[in-house]
Amino acid sequence: EIQAVKGQIKRILQRGAIELNDGTTIQADEIIFATGFDRVHDFLPKELLDQKEDDGFYCYRQMLVPGCPNIAFLNSNVTTLSSITTAGIQSAWLAELLKGNIALPSD
Repeated sequence: EIQAVKGQIKRILQRGAIELNDGTTIQADEIIFATGFDRVHDFLPKELLDQKEDDGFYCYRQMLVPGCPNIAFLNSNVTTLSSITTAGIQSAWLAELLKGNIALPSD
């Protein structure tokens, strides 16, 4: 069963918990960021925000910020084919990485 919750994320807590700006804490298996909003990054950890450049984040494969494990940006700030195609390709690659079928470069 899917229960949609609309709100602005204040921060992501441990073990799938999410704190919203209104103070509500919810458990989530998935987070869907919708379009039609101003991009806000203030919910991200400070060590990640410190790496943000004027034009965004430097990301390996436009998804993974070096040195910041456990977070990935999919279909964000880059479109090589189409928005739907890019997200699908990135999702498939990330799934293979998480399953251990491929590895990140050592550098």
